[in-house]
Amino acid sequence: MEFEQEFTAFRLTVLRELAGLRQEVRELRLALQGQTPPAEPRSEAPWRDVFRGLPASLEKRLEPLLAQNPPDQPKLRAQWLLEISENVEDFLRYEGDDWSESAPFLERLRELEERCGLERLTPQEGDAVDHQLHLILQSVPNPERRDQVARCARPGFIYAGEMLRRAEVVVFL
Repeated sequence: MEFEQEFTAFRLTVLRELAGLRQEVRELRLALQGQTPPAEPRSEAPWRDVFRGLPASLEKRLEPLLAQNPPDQPKLRAQWLLEISENVEDFLRYEGDDWSESAPFLERLRELEERCGLERLTPQEGDAVDHQLHLILQSVPNPERRDQVARCARPGFIYAGEMLRRAEVVVFL
């Protein structure tokens, strides 16, 4: 059990380091192209631009969260954005079949998550189940693939090496 905890801590450290390296690569790529990193938009609330043009029912669902400014503290801001992401996921799962602009919106939302330091944890089929990273929702019989992920129902989120939400998975049993 101690090995599993150490391995999970190591894995979270690696994920955090990868997020930092990605940002450094982006900045280096811009520097090599002779560009400077884009300045933050000058609007009063630049994050609001991400949430323009939403379907009415999604806008109503997000209204309480979007009516407030994001918290100043980075971790609280990441949790605020996670709550928005959860609402968007639920909307897409139950109501979003005919929203043609969902793909570009999700791309902008993921970029915003990344800028806020949120790291998505999306296990793939065949990954070993890790109870510290995965929340098992359901099992599917398959003795040959026991304790492997069958599918990811909902991604998890990590912020600065801390698990904010475990990935929800269906596993082979």
